[in-house]
Amino acid sequence: VVWTPVENKNYQDFHTRLETHMKRLDNLAVNARPLDPPKRVIGYWKSGQTSEQFKTMQWEITASLQKPGDYRISFNYTGGTHRLDIEWIELRQGDTVLARDEHAGTTGGHVLNNIYTIAVPSSKTKIPYTLYASVRSDGGADSNGTIYCEKIK
Repeated sequence: VVWTPVENKNYQDFHTRLETHMKRLDNLAVNARPLDPPKRVIGYWKSGQTSEQFKTMQWEITASLQKPGDYRISFNYTGGTHRLDIEWIELRQGDTVLARDEHAGTTGGHVLNNIYTIAVPSSKTKIPYTLYASVRSDGGADSNGTIYCEKIK
């Protein structure tokens, strides 16, 4: 975390490399906790994109929602001087709201309720999925972070 610049961080690559190390530990009969399934990066926010007022941001996430079911969306602060506050998230397909999770969350100096859940229905249409979120950065616009998605059932 400390020696890799934010722009060079790649969770998917890290997880893949960690799987190799876990195989080594297994071959050495080391009793290690198994890895959690990898989270998929579905978006970012960067300094200057947020403001002190809540505003709606969006990310196209079709490639991450290949199957119907429940998904966990987490907002994870990676740097800057201002935390991110989240009011709600919505999953939309075109103009249709498919799912909404509305609760106050924050990520930054401390993390509180920064995980949201959406249900993805079976879809027969080719219209892309878009994640919308109402967010603000507290105290200024210097906030950076990553949004992850993982299928939970």
